[in-house]
Amino acid sequence: MPITRVSNYTEVKAGIYLPLICKHWPPIPYDPLLNAIDNADGDSNYTVYWTEQPSRLADAYVLQEATDAAFTTGVRDVCTTAQQYCVVSGRLAGTYYYRVRGHNTWGDSAWSNVQWATALLPDTPTLYAIDNADGDSNYVVSWSLSARASSYTLQEGTGPAFSNPTTVYVGSSTSWSANGKVAGTYYYRVLASGGTGQSNWSATQSAMVLLPGTPYLNPIDNTDGDGNYNVTWNAAARATSYTLEEDTDPGFGSPTVLYTGAGLSWSAANQRNGTYYYRVKAAGPTGQSGWSNVQSVNVPARVSILNNHTTYRSGSYRYVVGEVYNNTPSHLRFVKITVNFFNGSQLVATDYTYTYLDNVHPYEKACFEIILDEPVAWDHYTFEAPTYWTNGSARPNLVVTTHSGGVYSSYYRIIGQIRNDETVTIRFVSAVVTLYDAAGRVVGCDYAYVSSTDLTPGQVSSFEIYAMPPNPSAVTSYVLQTDGMR
Repeated sequence: MPITRVSNYTEVKAGIYLPLICKHWPPIPYDPLLNAIDNADGDSNYTVYWTEQPSRLADAYVLQEATDAAFTTGVRDVCTTAQQYCVVSGRLAGTYYYRVRGHNTWGDSAWSNVQWATALLPDTPTLYAIDNADGDSNYVVSWSLSARASSYTLQEGTGPAFSNPTTVYVGSSTSWSANGKVAGTYYYRVLASGGTGQSNWSATQSAMVLLPGTPYLNPIDNTDGDGNYNVTWNAAARATSYTLEEDTDPGFGSPTVLYTGAGLSWSAANQRNGTYYYRVKAAGPTGQSGWSNVQSVNVPARVSILNNHTTYRSGSYRYVVGEVYNNTPSHLRFVKITVNFFNGSQLVATDYTYTYLDNVHPYEKACFEIILDEPVAWDHYTFEAPTYWTNGSARPNLVVTTHSGGVYSSYYRIIGQIRNDETVTIRFVSAVVTLYDAAGRVVGCDYAYVSSTDLTPGQVSSFEIYAMPPNPSAVTSYVLQTDGMR
């Protein structure tokens, strides 16, 4: 038998063996193998992969999703793709089942095996304890980051049941600042939101906001018995301002508000005789405190020399100027002021004068000026208690209609006019001026008669006073009073 060579196959004498080739027919796709799905973080986005073995015949693949393994509920086609994977996104929390099959012009493969993926809700955030130890109106509410969360919702309630809550924050931050809260207890809870849904509400935390503390009103020192004293109180927690009330009734039936502000004191000046009661309360962003304890002070009826007196030397003379205050309900006449100069305990000079006003009205001030030879070697001076008559009368109704004052050479000059508003003629009509410096001290006291001396009813006459304070430029204000005889 002849030997025949067929292609590259081995020669054989008995015959020729040809290769046997088996084809998949018709050439529909093989059944795909669906890989296990990696969604360890439980979020709403993941990728499903598969392969077709032993070779790829499919032109496209269809990935199908269901909410049960038997694919009877929630069935939908997720994607049709030429790739051997599909990106799944936006899944809400739950377990999802997947299968895939291939397709070409000859037909479809069978469905692959089933794999599943679980999308989890965002973790419930931990709401931290709220630090508001000072009880004020400002504090911070904070919470932990949650897996799968993109935003947080914080609610506030006035009770732990959150029966009518207020949403105070929605956003991606993990804290919120409370500001301007009024007194009360506030409850908070937070939940997380993300692509898979919302978490449960967190545990509840609360913050207590307190009213301002009640201030303590200090005892009032008025041992000298005059009408000038200070009312003081202690600072109160959470307070930004205080309200001080005064009344002559210890029950505060008709109080007067004397002060509202951030200060801790108020000064009484030339208070009339009587007993006065005081109380104070605090206010702040959280509300108002209760009233403080009550303190009282007694101002006896008396005539006193105010402590704004001054002394100066001019040439060979010593001047002492000041004011007396008639803190009595009586009209006083001929108020006499006596001054004593000492060197140590040794009296070295004494002198006296009367107020320029012959009659001093109840609760009125009147200036005086004492002029004496310059004492030798003195180091301090004191006043004796003023003396006076109590049979005074009201001064005539004389009105200063116009006036002005200013430095004039070495004087402080005051010029003006006085009108007689009485129905009778007033004799010896005069204007009395008290000069003050910026600190409220008396630096001059003087007087002058009007040009006409006597004024008939309705008559107007001018006056001109040339006062000689030690430094006319230091005068910042003055007070004019009128006097005359009926």
